[in-house]
Amino acid sequence: MEIAKNFATEVNKIVFDFIWKQKPAKIKTTTLVKKKSDGGLGMKDFVLFDKALKLTWVKRLCSDSDAPWKCIPKLFLSTVGGTEIFQCNYDYNLLDLNGHLPEFYKQIIQHWQEIASTTPHSKTEILSQTIWNNKLITINKKMVYLPH
Repeated sequence: MEIAKNFATEVNKIVFDFIWKQKPAKIKTTTLVKKKSDGGLGMKDFVLFDKALKLTWVKRLCSDSDAPWKCIPKLFLSTVGGTEIFQCNYDYNLLDLNGHLPEFYKQIIQHWQEIASTTPHSKTEILSQTIWNNKLITINKKMVYLPH
């Protein structure tokens, strides 16, 4: 069973509608989710929580262990270059994901790009980047990847 892509957004909406009794918010959501020590109320932002949970999978998938459960995610990720994708400077929109990958893995890849994507500013940075799945190196508007 797959959870809808916008599930966390809907949960946020339900919670905040409940707090404000279906009326316009009186305090910004960003203020409500801040820690109490920072002047907020310490509420959970379910969209960020969902992203954080999915991003923990990157560490699990890229660890050195050969756990048996990894065979299925590695099979799915092989269509985009394997777990090495998490070390590449890719653009999610340039990946060929047409029906090859379950939504869960697409979201992990998309969230990882949000925090890991870079724009090189020097020759050294450019030369240190991986060629595969690099948003700056494309053929027919698709990034080149080394299939596994």
